[in-house]
Amino acid sequence: MILLLLLAGALPAAAQLSRAALVPPETTSPGRLAAAGEPSVAVTPSPPTTDYLRNLQVLLFNYSRYIIEPALRSGDSAAYHVTIDPMLHGMISAIQSTGDAVVMTQLISFVDTMVSKSISIKAANPNEQPYPGWSDSAGSFQGDIDSIDTLAAMARAAALIVNSPTWKTQYADKAQKYIQVAVDGGIRRYYTDAYGGKVPWTTRTVWDEAASHFGVLATCLWQATGQAFYRDLAVQIGSVFKPKLSPNGAGWIWDNGTIPIGSQTGNQVGVPDTQTAASAVRMVAIMYDAGLVFTRADVDRMASTLTDIIWNGAVDNPQFANYINGSNKAFRGWTGPGDNGLVTLGWGMLSRYSQKAYDALDKLMYLIFVVRPTSGSGRWNFTNAGVVSLRSLSCPESWLPRVRSPCRGVPRRRSGCR
Repeated sequence: MILLLLLAGALPAAAQLSRAALVPPETTSPGRLAAAGEPSVAVTPSPPTTDYLRNLQVLLFNYSRYIIEPALRSGDSAAYHVTIDPMLHGMISAIQSTGDAVVMTQLISFVDTMVSKSISIKAANPNEQPYPGWSDSAGSFQGDIDSIDTLAAMARAAALIVNSPTWKTQYADKAQKYIQVAVDGGIRRYYTDAYGGKVPWTTRTVWDEAASHFGVLATCLWQATGQAFYRDLAVQIGSVFKPKLSPNGAGWIWDNGTIPIGSQTGNQVGVPDTQTAASAVRMVAIMYDAGLVFTRADVDRMASTLTDIIWNGAVDNPQFANYINGSNKAFRGWTGPGDNGLVTLGWGMLSRYSQKAYDALDKLMYLIFVVRPTSGSGRWNFTNAGVVSLRSLSCPESWLPRVRSPCRGVPRRRSGCR
């Protein structure tokens, strides 16, 4: 914390932040992440700038007390899904890129708090140990999605530790704890007991967001444990999704016309909306990085979905369509063009493969932090249901919250803001 305070004091005012300070250099050859059981293939990005690391650390510090910690203490998986889980994915990607110990310390603290806030949920078999889980203010079905998303992020943190000699030396016991919670709360509860040894959420006509999170969970458990069972489970899930992909111009589309109009509490087009689709995009990228199911051509076409179909190509006022086919019809309560264009998570992972995707998200982040408009460019990228929450680009080249300046709305005396 002392280091964070020092860095906070050295941070320039938010309005003076330059794009170079916010975004580290682009990696020309990001490489593949090493999965358990595979030969080690290191990710070797360009060294991050000092300003980048300072901004990264101080943003975590500023939001830790006022945004992150209250959400963590809530023990509510709905709050985790909205605020914490995407942030964890971004932090993990940043650590993979930079090896930054300050961010790693924060990551461990956050995940430890989530573990400590878990509750015991009665197992289907009274003779079995209860499942770890969290209460959920969003209801039972959404609660499943929220819990699996949280467990997937936790498993990815474990994989990060296990596959790094440095972090494994320091945090091996933490990784084993995270793995156990993820296995009991995700695999045993859903795969083994609720679904009787069948792959969860993959038999429905429309691809389920929970299936994407479960695919990430299985992939990361394989990377963390090296057990073929988890690899095979991940392959089964990815192999159900991949045939759904159909070319749409330079990009992909899936579930085209299979989503009933008016379903999902307001889908007006019959294709996935951009915000919900982000979980599938994250799954594709993480499975590709692990060497499972998806090819580089698959990932490149997914990146083109973002850059050639969803993004309007504008630099001064970049907008991202409400649906993955480029439509800007309303989705739920988001009625304006690009209002549902949440691309700063999930989709952000594509920037490690596509310079154009990186550039598009760079433009958006510059707009949010420096220009700070009050409308346009997709309200989802500035706020979430009216609550300022910390989000991040889930890519190893950059880690940036998707909210307004870190110093806006934060008490100055205790935050280091000026």
